[in-house]
Amino acid sequence: RPDSALGHNNLAVYYETMAKAGEPVAGVKSTADAIIHHFERAEALGSSLAARNLAKRYEAGYGVEKDLRLAYTYYQSAAEKGDTQANRILG
Repeated sequence: RPDSALGHNNLAVYYETMAKAGEPVAGVKSTADAIIHHFERAEALGSSLAARNLAKRYEAGYGVEKDLRLAYTYYQSAAEKGDTQANRILG
């Protein structure tokens, strides 16, 4: 499927892995923007893992401006989608 949650989540993880290794990704100007874009798309398509990944990024300010309210929103989204780790984090 060309627009699947799993596909977008996997692309974000791939870009993140390449960025950590210091490797450029052909055709991608900003890996940080691409990572967020694909995690956001995966979350919108129902991925609890992508929602939790976004929450962690906004909580820590990793690749994005730190935003605890948005982090909380993404943790809630992940929990509503059945993510047990997000449920534990939210208490």
